[in-house]
Amino acid sequence: MGSVFKKNGSWWINYRANGKRHRKKIGTKADAQAALSQVESRIVRDEFGIVDNKYPLDDLIDEIMKRKKLELEPTTYKSYETQIQTLRREGFRDRRVETILLKDVDAYCEKRLHDDGVSVRRVNMEVGLLKRLLKQGVERGLIGWNPLSAWKELKGKPRKVRKAMTPDQVDRFLDQAQEFTPRLYPVWLCFLTTLMRREELVYLTWHQVDLDEGVICLEAGDTKTDEDRIIPIHPDLHVELQKLKLAAASGQQYVFVTKNGTPHRNNLYRAFRRGLRRAGFSGEEMKYYDIHSLRVTGITQFARERVHPKVVQRISGHKDIRMVLDIYTKVTDEECRAAMNKLSYGGRLGHPVGTRSKNVS
Repeated sequence: MGSVFKKNGSWWINYRANGKRHRKKIGTKADAQAALSQVESRIVRDEFGIVDNKYPLDDLIDEIMKRKKLELEPTTYKSYETQIQTLRREGFRDRRVETILLKDVDAYCEKRLHDDGVSVRRVNMEVGLLKRLLKQGVERGLIGWNPLSAWKELKGKPRKVRKAMTPDQVDRFLDQAQEFTPRLYPVWLCFLTTLMRREELVYLTWHQVDLDEGVICLEAGDTKTDEDRIIPIHPDLHVELQKLKLAAASGQQYVFVTKNGTPHRNNLYRAFRRGLRRAGFSGEEMKYYDIHSLRVTGITQFARERVHPKVVQRISGHKDIRMVLDIYTKVTDEECRAAMNKLSYGGRLGHPVGTRSKNVS
C-alpha cells in the first residue's frame, strides 16, 4: 500500500489515500516505518467505516487548526496557537488520542495552577480548547469518541481580584527591569503606556510602528474588537523603540523578541512574577497582579489624571465604555475620604471626616 524511502538525507513515507498520492517527511527510518504502519492502519479502518481513537493527537490538532485559520480572527487564532503550545509542552504531544484520560487533564490542571501559578480561568480556557478540538475530531470522522466529553470546568475558586499598581510600585517595577532585565524594560513600558492587550503587544510588528509620526497603528484584524486603533507613543517609549529599531536584526518582523529572535509568548508571565519579587512585592500582594494588571494600571493612572473616559476608551480599544468606567470607579479608601471632606454644603458642615464634633451640653 505504501513505501518508505530516503531522499536528501531524510526519510519519507509514500502512500495513497482517497485516490491521491501523499508524501510526508519523517525523522529516522524506524520512525518512518512506524508512521507508515499507522497511516496504512488508518486507511484500512476508513475504508471499512471503522473509526477508533488511534489517531495521533498532533495530527488531529493540526488538521482542525487549518480550518480554524480560515474562520478565526488573526488575534484569536494566535491565542489558540499559544494555548496549544502550552498543552503540548505540558504533556499533550506525541501521543495518540486513545491514551488521553481524564486523570491526565487533572494532572495538567494541578501543574498549571500550583506550579505555574496561572488562574482557573486560564486553565479552563486551555483544557476547554482541547476538548473542543477533540469534539470536532469526532464530528469530522477522525476519531470515534471524545475522551474529554465528561470533563467539566473547574469551579469553586472566586474570580481573581486584579489591582492596579500605585505610582510608587510602578517606579520600583520599572527600576528593577532596567537593572536586571533590560531586554524586557521596553515591553513593560509599552504595556503601561499604550494599554495594549497581551496578544496585541506580543505580536506587534515594525510595520505597525510609525516612529516619525509617533504612533502605533493597529489594524482591524490585529485587535480583539476587530477595529482600527491608533495609539500615540509616550516620549519615554519612543526613545526605547528607537533603540530597538537600531538594534533590530535585518528582516526582523516583530518589535519585542527573545534572544532567539522569536516573539515573547509563554515566558512573559514568569518574567513578570520574578520582576514583582525583585521590586519588593510580598507574596500576599503578588496574587493581585498579573500582566493584564499593567493595562489596568495605565487606565487607572489616566483616571487619576482626570483624563476623559472616552479618550481612554479610544486608546485602550475597549468596545464598551462601561469597561473603562468600571476601572475608573475602583477608587481607594483615601479618595473616598477626601471626597467626603469636600462635602461642606457651603460651610455648614465643617468637620473633616475622621474627626468627631465635641458634644455640646
